[in-house]
Amino acid sequence: MTSYLTALLATLGIMIGLFTITGFILRMGAMLLDIGTWNIVAMILMAWLFGWLLGTGLPPTATYIVGAVIIVPPMTKLGINPWVAHFFVFFLSVWGELSPRRRFRPRSPRALRTRRSWQPCGRR
Repeated sequence: MTSYLTALLATLGIMIGLFTITGFILRMGAMLLDIGTWNIVAMILMAWLFGWLLGTGLPPTATYIVGAVIIVPPMTKLGINPWVAHFFVFFLSVWGELSPRRRFRPRSPRALRTRRSWQPCGRR
């Protein structure tokens, strides 16, 4: 368990460092602020889309950390309570775990091993 946590934190450190060096955090934050000044609901939908896409490739803990760094500051600048913004990112990180690519992953190794799983759904 400790090695899993160490690998996760090291990977997150590298990701956040790359996002900071390339300016992705500032560009994404500026885009969310621009959309938010136009319409707050559009900003929430854009943050939802970004968080959902982020959650398809990362575990929930990593999704929350990266989302908290990228999504929460623009939301708080527009007057959203920080607790509400963090809960929104937490909800996105949990929801990202339910995305189709992550949800069906435990079944795929079994599907590759058994011949029966390659048959069409109606036939046994």
